[in-house]
Amino acid sequence: MISDFDVLLKLAEENNLKNKNTVTTIGLSKSLTVSQQTISRKLIELEKAGLIVRNSSYRGITFSLTEDGTKFLNEKFIKLRNVLTKTTRNSIEGEIVSGLGEGKYYVSQKEYMLEFKKKLGFEPYAGTLNMNVNEMELAEFLSNIQMVVINGFKKSERTYGEIYSYPVRINKELEGAIIIPKRTSHSRKIVEVIAPVFLRGTLKLTFGDTIELIGKK
Repeated sequence: MISDFDVLLKLAEENNLKNKNTVTTIGLSKSLTVSQQTISRKLIELEKAGLIVRNSSYRGITFSLTEDGTKFLNEKFIKLRNVLTKTTRNSIEGEIVSGLGEGKYYVSQKEYMLEFKKKLGFEPYAGTLNMNVNEMELAEFLSNIQMVVINGFKKSERTYGEIYSYPVRINKELEGAIIIPKRTSHSRKIVEVIAPVFLRGTLKLTFGDTIELIGKK
């Protein structure tokens, strides 16, 4: 049985080696020495899961990794590296950047506030601090922190989704958490941080400054 990892890794490998963005079904079946029918079934599963995307070109139907597909491989790589090298990342640095203005609206919702207080032990300031980070470093950092799920809710015919939160210490001074909405318009390079206080004011931060987050296990 061919695994998701086998197909995604081969797809990424073929793209890199041949300096192109897509690989055909026939090409993948030959590379993995399985039938084209087997590859086709697996590709349908991966496409439904949002890990690959189907493309039409002059060569016919081809496939390439999505951002989620690349993230899947990065997470596997990090776990394997941690096992083999027995090293972990317990801190990460990032640059303070301007956000999209969504954080204040969502964090200030009463239902989320109650969940934060109950599960993280503090009621956050109604706003978020936005950090620009290295995606690989972030994935490795988060893999070593126990995730806390903030439940979503429905209000006035609108659904507010789950939020994944990761408790941290900010500049070794303040408690807080990285929050990642299940659905977000932010780039994966941008993370939002919450705390009981207005972080930019309390720490006297301006855009472009760097802060450190230390994971709480």
